[in-house]
Amino acid sequence: MSKLKPMLIGNHTYGNYNPELKSFWCTHGAWEGEVEFINDKTLQLFSGKMAEVVDYQFIDKIPEDYNYT
Repeated sequence: MSKLKPMLIGNHTYGNYNPELKSFWCTHGAWEGEVEFINDKTLQLFSGKMAEVVDYQFIDKIPEDYNYT
């Protein structure tokens, strides 16, 4: 089983990356998508019919005070 990696996509979307499934899902659970890394700062995110290139970074943990509403 893969270890999930906390990640920040863009400036405010926190979630977890699953290296085994090559997918990301946001912390509020509204969506998930496949991930294709372009380089160490940019990825292609595929969610449903949407595909976009976004900046990302792996982080130590998702902030406890993160409010996604």
